[in-house]
This record gives sequence, structure tokens and C-alpha cells, in this order.
Amino acid sequence: MILALPGGLAPSFSARRPAPWPAVAAPGALAELQRAVGAVGTVTPAAAGAAGKGQEAAFSKSAAAATETKAGVRVQLSSGKAVQLQNIPARPNDETSFVTYHYRGFEPKTELVWVTKEAWESTKQLLLNRRSGRVTEVGNEPHLNGTGTLLFARQNDCFRVFEDCYPGFQLWRVQAGQLQLLKQVRLENYFVLDGHWLAPGKLSLELGSIEELMNQRGNDAKVRRLPFELTLKP
Repeated sequence: MILALPGGLAPSFSARRPAPWPAVAAPGALAELQRAVGAVGTVTPAAAGAAGKGQEAAFSKSAAAATETKAGVRVQLSSGKAVQLQNIPARPNDETSFVTYHYRGFEPKTELVWVTKEAWESTKQLLLNRRSGRVTEVGNEPHLNGTGTLLFARQNDCFRVFEDCYPGFQLWRVQAGQLQLLKQVRLENYFVLDGHWLAPGKLSLELGSIEELMNQRGNDAKVRRLPFELTLKP
């Protein structure tokens, strides 16, 4: 599954005109998503454009929680101690050796600080618990439900380049700022275009076909969106 090739090459694609887009999700995508989710929840098709705005806890910048400087990101723990995530500049004649941290936001219900770690051909999303200082890596941009008890993160974009990086998403349970992986949902023929919480235990998901993504030369905007709702079991 390689969508970006060296030298600016792109996968070949058919010139046939695509069929009209369906109003609801394709049966193949529904079956694959149901199998991947398993016993943690129930998946149902949703009408295109039916998803509401959703109910999520927002991350926002707070200088009391963390600050970003040229040196890196400094996180202030609840205990009064601080954690320094130190930037590493590239060594001379080795542009691949750098590490850079960016402060993305703080969520007060969970006391989670969101930090992005950038390195050569790698971007990681980190959540740091201000109570314990524990750092957890999640797949992509974190989405907390409105009560701060569940977290959704779609797949890392590395699936576009590396065959051992799977599309799909993660579901985490959050308690007192501690994250416990509830389910690593691995897909094969589809990937997550978008996802957000509609209610504390209900997700809106939009999948796209990987084959169609390749035919569109990696352009997400040209991939039809297949809508679903995922209701998690208590």
C-alpha cells in the first residue's frame, strides 16, 4: 500500500469515469468496519451529510499548563514540577537528526497536554498527563468526547507511504487523565477521512476507499465519503 513514490511518481490510475456516489455507505465498507470494530461497539450506515456538529471537549492553549520556546516545550505538572521536552537541532551534514516539539493545547477536564513531536519523515502526537507526567502516543489528532472519558484518533498518515502502517483508528478510555487503549481498529481497504463525537458514546465516521485514493493520486478531496455511526458499548 504505497501511495507516494520516490521522484514524484504516482500510482497509475484508470481513466474510466467513476460511478455516481451513493447516498449511504457502501456495503463492503460497512462489513469491513464492523469486523474491525468487533465487540466494542455497533456500526450502522448514516445518510450522507447527516452528521451533526458533535459534542467534544476542546484543547486550547493555556500558558499555565505549558509553554513553547525555541528550546522546546515545558509542561508544568500539577505537583509543581516541570517536564521539559527538548528540541534537538540537526547535526552538521545530517538533516535527518532533528527533533522539534510543538505545544498544541490543553484540556482541563482531563488535564491532558497535547504536544506534537516532529522528526525526519515522522510526526507523532503525544498526550502528557499533568497529574503524573506520563506521556502517551496516540495515532493522530486527539478528539475527546464531551465528558472527557473517551478519546478517538484516526490513523497516522504514514499509511500512505509505509506498508506496515495500517489505516483505521484508535479508541481510548480516559480516567483521571490516564489513557487506556480500548481498541486499535485496523482497516485494510478503507481509511478514515474524518471522525468526531456526536455524543459521549457515539462517533460519526467518514471512510474513503484506498483504491479510490490511489486512483486520485492521493488527493483526499476527490475521494467519496462513506458515512457511518459507531455506538460504543458501555
